[in-house]
Order: sequence, then C-alpha cells, then structure tokens
Amino acid sequence: MNYYHQFSRWRQRAVALVLLSALTNTAGARAEEGKNFRDIRMTPPRDVQAELHGALRIEAQEAAEILKITPLVEQIRAAKERGVTDPDTMGRPLQQARLLCLWKIWQAQQEIRRGIGMIDFDLSESNTNLDSLTIKRQQVINMITTLNFMQGGTLGTIKQSMGLQHDIPQPTRQEIAMTSFGTGTAMALTTLLIPGFFCRKIDEPRNTLSHILDPSYAPPDAANSFLWQFLDTQLPGTGLTRRQVLVNHWRDFAGLNIADPVGLRKMGATPESEERLSENIRTLQLRMTILHDLKTHVEEFDGCLYELHHAITFQ
Repeated sequence: MNYYHQFSRWRQRAVALVLLSALTNTAGARAEEGKNFRDIRMTPPRDVQAELHGALRIEAQEAAEILKITPLVEQIRAAKERGVTDPDTMGRPLQQARLLCLWKIWQAQQEIRRGIGMIDFDLSESNTNLDSLTIKRQQVINMITTLNFMQGGTLGTIKQSMGLQHDIPQPTRQEIAMTSFGTGTAMALTTLLIPGFFCRKIDEPRNTLSHILDPSYAPPDAANSFLWQFLDTQLPGTGLTRRQVLVNHWRDFAGLNIADPVGLRKMGATPESEERLSENIRTLQLRMTILHDLKTHVEEFDGCLYELHHAITFQ
C-alpha cells in the first residue's frame, strides 16, 4: 500500500510538471510571437551620439523627407551653425525657405487634425451602436431575472403551502422544489448566452480602420497626403510599413484575428457586394479599442513635426 501511494504521488508530480512545462512553452511562444508588436512606436529610435555631434533627430529627418523639404531644412540648419540667430537679419532666400518649411509643417498638422476628427466620428458612431445593443441586452437580462424571481417565489410558495396539508406526500413537494431550482439554473445560464444573440446590420460607411486593414486601399490624394505617406512608409528597423506594424500590433495587443477576412471587413465596415455583415457587442468593443489605439499612433506624427519645427527655429 505504501508503494502504491508513493507511486501515485510521483505520478501526480510528473503530470503537474508536464502541464507546467506545456503552459510555460505556450506562454513563451506567444511572448516570442508578440514581443515585437505588443508595445510599438511609430517613430524610429533616437541616435543620441549622432545628435550630440549636431545631426538632426531621425524622426525630424523622416518628417522632412515626407514633406519634401530636406534641402531647405539643411540650408536653415547651416545658417544657424554660421551664427544666424535673428530672422530679421537673414537674407530673403533663407526667409522664403523657412516660410515654406513652416507652411508644409502647418499643412501636415492640419491633415493630422482631420484624421483625428475622422477617428472621433467613427468612435461616436460605434458608441451609439454599442449603446443600442447594450440597452437591448440589459432589458432582456432584467426580464429574465424578474421571471426567475417570480417562478422561484411562486413555486416556493406552493411547495411550502403543501407542507401545511398532511395528506400531500413528501416526494410531490420535492418535485416542485427541484422544478423551481432547475428552472432557475436554466434561466441563469440563458443570461450567459444572451450577449451573442444581439447584433445589428452594418449599414454605416467604411471607417478609418479600413484604411489600415485593407492592404489594397489608397486614398485619392495618396501622392499628396503627408499623413498617408507617414503611415505607408517603412518604419526604420522593422522592414514593415507602419500600416503593417499597426495590424500586427492589434493582433498581439487587442486579439484581432488578422487571418479572418470577414472579421477584418467587419472591423472596417467594408462589406463586399451583396454581402450582409452584422456586428455584435464584442465586435463594437474591439473596434473601439483599436480606434482609440489608432488615434494615439496617428498623433505620433505630431511629435516628428515638432522636432522638425524645433530644428528650423531660430533662438
């Protein structure tokens, strides 16, 4: 008997070790898969040593390339290195170069504000749709809860009243109690399944997520859009465009299934011809999470423009 108990303990330990190893390997694989995209930045890392030697910050360099003002920026920086500090004393060509740079920076900032406004509009639409589905769900849950209390109270009263009559057998009373308990359990389980039942047809226009999730999408003004060029260019050090980095980030950060084309079309509200797509509460919540995240990463372009503006400012 002692040998049997000892063998059982060793077997339990072995099973526990196998399960622990499996869980550790799974967690490690997930961490390895998502470690590059769970926390991301849309700007490249700084080269502090190069900056100490007078080089322009990398994000400012990239912003200048996107705005197509790199020669003008270098011209202004060269004038600053020569000791020009007063805009009133610089020559006319330098003033025109600085004015053109400021104009391009302002133009890009206005484009960012427009993009943020579009995202805020999509968030407002998703909030409205989510509220309508949540209210319907809560009304049904409240009705089921009320009916559950009513049936429990009614059957409980009947069961207890039978106890006052000595000619009613005990099994009959217990059957009523079991019916009440079983009905209550079934109705409680129903409330767990209700959230998946409430959905609505996707009838709103495509939202800003479709610009990122659809690899074939390009705005009509793609060649002249500074924000689009920022999102559609490769992020230094990754080999991927910022749009691709964002999609991988949402896969690891928000649990977006990027291998599901129907789910991606639901996120972007882009049904194909004759396709009837619907969205539920979970879809709307995931869309809002991703929209909020997209908003923060779009605003990172503002930081690049700030560094560029700082580089051409005379002090």
